[in-house]
Amino acid sequence: MSSSIRSTSVLLIALAALVPAVARAQDPEAAALFAAAKDLAAKGQWVDACPKFEAAQRKEPALGTLMNLADCHEHTPLLFRSWGEWRLAYEQAKKANDDARAELAKRRADALEPRLPRLTVVVKGMQSDLSVWRDDKELDTAEYNTELPIDVGSRAITVRRGADTLATTRVDMKEKAHETVSFDLDAVAKDHPTSGGAKTGDGKVVQTTTVVVNAVSNEPKSTPAGKVAANIFLGVGLTAAIFGGAFMGVATALSAKKGSDCLQTSGPRVSPTQYVCNSNTADNVAIAQTLAQVGQWVAVGGGVLVVTAIVLFIVVPKEKEKATPQVGFGPIPGGAAMTFAGTF
Repeated sequence: MSSSIRSTSVLLIALAALVPAVARAQDPEAAALFAAAKDLAAKGQWVDACPKFEAAQRKEPALGTLMNLADCHEHTPLLFRSWGEWRLAYEQAKKANDDARAELAKRRADALEPRLPRLTVVVKGMQSDLSVWRDDKELDTAEYNTELPIDVGSRAITVRRGADTLATTRVDMKEKAHETVSFDLDAVAKDHPTSGGAKTGDGKVVQTTTVVVNAVSNEPKSTPAGKVAANIFLGVGLTAAIFGGAFMGVATALSAKKGSDCLQTSGPRVSPTQYVCNSNTADNVAIAQTLAQVGQWVAVGGGVLVVTAIVLFIVVPKEKEKATPQVGFGPIPGGAAMTFAGTF
């Protein structure tokens, strides 16, 4: 240890002693850890002393403990940590208006900064499923291609996909060293393809297969003319049959009302039964006969169209995509109508 560092350490211990005893005695465990750490530091056992200073600081944060921890780390390879702790101690001392310890912390941080090793991780390419790590810390993309201070020692820079390490570069960081490590993520991804797999939460790659069922092309299809005619005949035929039946139903209802007002007679068969009615019901009988005749012809015509449509459906070649017509009834003003919907 140089004379300047030795004298500074002595000054630090003296400053720590100025901290009121009650401030360090509020937590008995913290006080015991602090005392044990000081004994180890006095013997030069810095590696054993630092964890105790750190534990005391966690139990009871104090500026004096923080400064002793920074001094302890400065005697180990953890120079970067020591530098950060000295800077933090400076900020806390400034807030507490403790000029003496603020000046000491700043002087120690400034003296330590030139000794810090610095590492630049150059990353080329962009792969969303790949990440770059420095030891056990994942680097943010903002940290790529930037020289950053780091602790002394051997450092492992890795490229990972989930929990799998795909590429590794080790670098020995010494005091005042400036090192650069480079990775091409596109090249790493090419050397380690996922084979169409999907990355799971634990980093494993699972093979996936895509199955397309009943795929329908977006290209317009031409419908055969016979198919169009068959659908038209079917719609018109069913509608005619329904309306023909409706006409005959109305005719039956009107005929049922004649009762004793009409007298059945024999004669030429203009209709299934001929009636002679009084003047009050003669009009109803005439309307009923007309509706019955119209209903018969309409129903017969509808039946012919339905049969024609069925024949066309059988004869005309089917399309790849089967038509799915839907039949239903919908209200219209003054009645109801049959509706057809689907792909024709």
